[in-house]
Amino acid sequence: MKTTRALGFSAFFLALVACIVTSSPAFAVTQNPRHVTYDVAIKPQTGIGPPRTGILVLTFNAGGIVNGTYRGTSIAPDPLNNRITQVTGGIQNHQLWIDIGMRGSMRFSGTLQHGNLSLSGFMRGRMYTLTGAAVH
Repeated sequence: MKTTRALGFSAFFLALVACIVTSSPAFAVTQNPRHVTYDVAIKPQTGIGPPRTGILVLTFNAGGIVNGTYRGTSIAPDPLNNRITQVTGGIQNHQLWIDIGMRGSMRFSGTLQHGNLSLSGFMRGRMYTLTGAAVH
């Protein structure tokens, strides 16, 4: 009898938690991913050098998960020119972080507001800014 009550209570508790989690906006699994393309420039904060330009395509998924691709379009020498590189990251409120390439070789964090990116980060020991705007 005690085992039956315990199992019944456990099932009720799990069902209650499932209802709370799936009804919360932070866990909305039915939300469709949103795809956005950005024209971006990556500029060194110190020293001299032309900006790297590129196309950043991000997919914003439920739960704040961000993934996508980056393709360099610079006229200056850039190892990422015409190469498609994986992007991973996350977003919470307007705070965005992304890793471009494997093992976070380029990690940027900052804000995404009104379709505009304003990020900073390190690449090969140097500080860079990544700015961009959504392409409409």
